[in-house]
Amino acid sequence: DPGGTDRVNVPAEDFPLKNQQLKKFYLDSATGTLVPELPAESSVSYNAEADDETGRTSFKMTFQEDTNIIGYAKIKLWVEAQGYDDMDLFLRIQKTNDQGEILYQDSICFLYSGPDTMLRVSLRELDPEKSTENEPVQTFRTVRKLHPGEIVPIELAFWPTSMVFHKGETLELVVAGYDYMPSRPMDRPTSVVENKGTHVIHTGGKYDSYLLLPEVPEL
Repeated sequence: DPGGTDRVNVPAEDFPLKNQQLKKFYLDSATGTLVPELPAESSVSYNAEADDETGRTSFKMTFQEDTNIIGYAKIKLWVEAQGYDDMDLFLRIQKTNDQGEILYQDSICFLYSGPDTMLRVSLRELDPEKSTENEPVQTFRTVRKLHPGEIVPIELAFWPTSMVFHKGETLELVVAGYDYMPSRPMDRPTSVVENKGTHVIHTGGKYDSYLLLPEVPEL
């Protein structure tokens, strides 16, 4: 419970939890939000070479009731590289309060803000035998560079997490061209990226970019 009081040592017979409910929230780049229904087609872009707030974008939704997110979240994203043939992407799910401030959980070695994932888009090929609905697994065997104007889908699993979002708190999905991490542990060096030009994120319509969340009704 970043920003609140953690619950610890909650037993379970298996993981992922049997009573998880996978819920899909679509990215809407026109409004910068996550919505339950597929929105109209739109896109958002950022400078792929910037390593600050101009080198990322985000999508938000505010919870209307207390919600447990426990397990593997997944992102499906339609992306395009303008001016280059590859993309390094870094994504993070984080919690903010009604003032837009990031809420952290103190895990001793660093301040945990939420699960993340990353991918070099040319290595996006999935292993169909190992991948599941919310745990896509890349083969990392085939390099598929991007062509000018090509828009491709990628699917990524986030590190598993167990977070509580209280009523009025906001989930923010950050998409960046650099290793966006508000608090960095000492054993995690900054990633060396291979980004040039502009990253474009396509959402809505035929570009069904979405975040899949494992909601658990009770603990």
